[in-house]
Amino acid sequence: MRYVEWDPVDLLPPTWLSPRISSPFRVFNPAILAHGDGFLLAYRAVLADGIRRIGLCRLDAQFRVLPGSPGPWSDHVPSSPPRPLWFADPRLYSWSGRLYLYWNTGWGDDENAQYLQELNPQTLLPAAPPRPLTLAAPRQRIEKNWMLFGPSPAQAIYFPRPLRLLRFAWPDTVLHPAGEFAWDDAGYEATYGPLRGGAPPAPDSDGFWCVTHSVAFAPDGFRYWPALLRFRSDGRVTHRPNGPLPLPNPYRCRRRLPRLNPYAGQVLYPSGLARSGPDWAISYGINDERCALAVLTAPELAAAVERIPS
Repeated sequence: MRYVEWDPVDLLPPTWLSPRISSPFRVFNPAILAHGDGFLLAYRAVLADGIRRIGLCRLDAQFRVLPGSPGPWSDHVPSSPPRPLWFADPRLYSWSGRLYLYWNTGWGDDENAQYLQELNPQTLLPAAPPRPLTLAAPRQRIEKNWMLFGPSPAQAIYFPRPLRLLRFAWPDTVLHPAGEFAWDDAGYEATYGPLRGGAPPAPDSDGFWCVTHSVAFAPDGFRYWPALLRFRSDGRVTHRPNGPLPLPNPYRCRRRLPRLNPYAGQVLYPSGLARSGPDWAISYGINDERCALAVLTAPELAAAVERIPS
């Protein structure tokens, strides 16, 4: 397994390096997507002024930041509908050759919102106003972990277990229930907490790999565990996690700055999954302040799951 960690300074666009706003700062929860000869990387940034932002840059095939590419993506979001003040947890998504970024507005007293926005493939700037992602069914007050995939039909995972699928047709961004599929996790959730969302699923032969996360209590704060499962195109889950996905964390619970979330302990938060030749690249945040990536071989990926008996 290869480990990559980006220097946070390399991910900040010049306009965010002003002494007035930049220090101290956190850059975390990166989402990766294969694009052209390299990759795109979107990530959260929380600077000294406390405003929640999203940055976006290009990577080469070796996951190095291309000089001059980091941009202040959230600064360019059109103001209609009203521009959200809180940009959280970006995900990158490709559909029918077009690029999209979606994010949520975090926590609040009322329901939060999720937005899907097309990107200009040359400039990576917003190509149109943000479109709200809504659910044609009762929803939770806070929604932030839907995992879009497809290309046809465009779908999303609403919950990993039972696997609840949604379906939509762009430009309509109302998502409709498309099936619910029960599967036995063999006790994973009893130890590591209920599975939640994570990275948009990536196709593999007749199915999809899906990197999720779970949260469980620990004495030093709630611990966020990455996990892996695989499901077929018909919705049947074929492989379940045999334990947490062993992504590297050289810091354990150590942080450079005070906890952004006072209740969180060790946090490994997966946000992206992409093919890199024969291997798989998983991008993830560490402790709400760092951006990292692990490159797993196909056997290493398969070792993190076990087949569910038919």
